Amino acid sequence: MSNEKKHAGLECCPLCGEKVDCALEHYDDDIYYHINCRRCGEYLISARADSASSEPSIKKQLHLISAVTRWNSDRQNVLFLKPSLFYDRAMFEAEILSMCPRNTQERMDHILQYLADKSLYP
Repeated sequence: MSNEKKHAGLECCPLCGEKVDCALEHYDDDIYYHINCRRCGEYLISARADSASSEPSIKKQLHLISAVTRWNSDRQNVLFLKPSLFYDRAMFEAEILSMCPRNTQERMDHILQYLADKSLYP
């Protein structure tokens, strides 16, 4: 992976619309925006990925992509969001929905884990 950073002109997060710190990076013959968002966390998104013109059913669930990027960012994992994620429902389900809690118990487990991770006490 070659990595070359340049300052990018992207001002808002493609997932939530917040102001972001952003840099352009080159990985394997593709250009990615390296986003650091207060709400979504740190992630890489392909310059060819356009959440604004994504498939309608996926566009309605950008908050799930945001949640998954935040969850991973909090664990020092930087996600690569490729264009196919926004246009291919099967890819979206495999990479995003599979990481989301499916029921109330899993949601509560995620909330409790988040609180434990942020706690100052052991």
